[in-house]
Amino acid sequence: MSNFSIQKPNNIAILFCVIILFLGIYVYFPKNVLSWDTFGAYLYLPANFIYGDTYIQNMDWINQINSTYNNTPSFYQFAPHSSGNNIIQYPSGFALIYLPFFLLAHLFASLSSSFPEDGFSLPYQMAIILGHVFYIISGLILANKVLLHFFNEKITTILLLILFFSTNFLFISVFMIGMPHGHLFAFYALIILYTIKWHKNPSKKNSIILGATIGIACLIRASEILSIFIPLLWNITNKASVLQKIEFLKTNGKNVGIMILSFILPAFIQLSYYKTGTGDYFYNAYQNHGEGFDLATPYLSNFLFSYRKGWLLYTPIMLIALGSLIWMWKNKNKNQALVSLSVFTVLNIYLLSSWTCWWYAESFGQRSMVQSYLIYIIPLGFLIQHLLKQNKKIILSLGLIIGVFTFLNIFQSYQTNNGLIHPSRTTKESYWAHFLSLNFDPNFDNLLLLDKGRNPAEELQNSAKNYKATSTPMINFDSQKWVYTKNVEENMVYEIISDQEYSSVVQIPFGELSNTDEAIYKVSAEVLTNQPIDQNNKPILVTKMIHKKKAYSDKYMEIQPEILHTENTWQKVEMLNFIPTVRNPKDKFEFFVWKRGNEVLKIRNIQVTIYTKTQSLN
Repeated sequence: MSNFSIQKPNNIAILFCVIILFLGIYVYFPKNVLSWDTFGAYLYLPANFIYGDTYIQNMDWINQINSTYNNTPSFYQFAPHSSGNNIIQYPSGFALIYLPFFLLAHLFASLSSSFPEDGFSLPYQMAIILGHVFYIISGLILANKVLLHFFNEKITTILLLILFFSTNFLFISVFMIGMPHGHLFAFYALIILYTIKWHKNPSKKNSIILGATIGIACLIRASEILSIFIPLLWNITNKASVLQKIEFLKTNGKNVGIMILSFILPAFIQLSYYKTGTGDYFYNAYQNHGEGFDLATPYLSNFLFSYRKGWLLYTPIMLIALGSLIWMWKNKNKNQALVSLSVFTVLNIYLLSSWTCWWYAESFGQRSMVQSYLIYIIPLGFLIQHLLKQNKKIILSLGLIIGVFTFLNIFQSYQTNNGLIHPSRTTKESYWAHFLSLNFDPNFDNLLLLDKGRNPAEELQNSAKNYKATSTPMINFDSQKWVYTKNVEENMVYEIISDQEYSSVVQIPFGELSNTDEAIYKVSAEVLTNQPIDQNNKPILVTKMIHKKKAYSDKYMEIQPEILHTENTWQKVEMLNFIPTVRNPKDKFEFFVWKRGNEVLKIRNIQVTIYTKTQSLN
């Protein structure tokens, strides 16, 4: 701070960003930051330090907390293990970096009679906000130091303002308090800063800081493992520099070992949590088989350009940033960072676009890219530095383009926060319906992708004219097995005998049912039973999606006794649900009956109907 001067334009830029940050949070003060994903990532702290229940074996306290603070509609944040423990699906890095703020809040709550010491009352909420602000400001200060390594104060000022106001870093900073991306930006800035320092002076101190920073970043989000390519490829510009880098690492082998050890140590926090809770050091706590990395089939075009959440559509300044990398290669502007940043950029975009939920839930633009923005801002700086030496027309054109992109980012951030751009269900039609408009289109909801949290029956009833129904042929039976075939006679009866608990399973490749998962499915059948149904053992119709032999999106519907026990009369039953996000068209749609009781159950005329919207959904 001894070099800080308010007269320097880059410091003024930081101060301006901080003022906007505080004003934004004040005006749009969050109602409950400890909710949804943040709730899960934070759970380590109250579970350990307040309730002494690391693995949430006692659900009473967490049910009480959720009843009081309305943190989450379901406890998807953790999953039961066969040991009886509940394992949190998020790594513990978020809890680690918020531990100091949590302890301050807990101390305050213990000294005050106004707030319960429950881990979720106002002091704890304020601690999360305080921590968020700390990491955002730290990220800006560290980014300033990194940029000054490459550029003068003028270029650094421009880049800091572009970062904050021309990208969705602004939205993350003001409207998404508690999400890890803004915090990770500070860690990436620290990684780059200490990569520079380490290559100048590979001391023990610099080795520990660089290794530990990468390790903690990975403990927050495992995908940040790619950040190892930043120091690994730093200073590599040609074949000769590769040999020089290898020799440099050999010469400083002791401190390289210290760096690796510092990188590994944070992982033991997570490994010990898994070992104690499950008996295994390595455990996949993410139990949703409907999501994962589909590395063979990345969703690259959707990730980059789609109306739903295209990174370059909603943050177009990054088009210039990516172009800057290409420009640097073409002009042989191979400085110490180019190879490192280029390899990271390619791998990062590829990895993040391979996640099944490539839109990463609700946000403005691609929130998953925000933490690495400093990496893309650096090549942009070299291009701006070059263009500012050109004639006035080029400089004015550059300023106009940056100005337009900045206005668009701020305006659309406001739209998203006010519901004019949906944070996860935007289509081409809904985007243009509100483009540069603050007036709400009364037909807006019908233009969006399906809201799969709604009741599907109500969706069909309220929007009946917008759906087209397509039915499969009847499901046939052969030797007491359900067989999916396109040639079948109607009224063939399948019988589940008294001592049989489950019917056979019907599996249909999803690609044969529908060409889109933006649809509703209905499984219908006629059923008949020979005796009254036990109220405690009602038959259940079960549907699932199967990906590589693992089920996701399980749905269950009880068949009610009043429907079943009508003497000698076949009764129609229907199960209606939204099709989940399908990982692969080769995934199979599966259904069967879980009979549960001792009655004989007869089934016939089984059919699957798909309801798809007639309008285009892009």
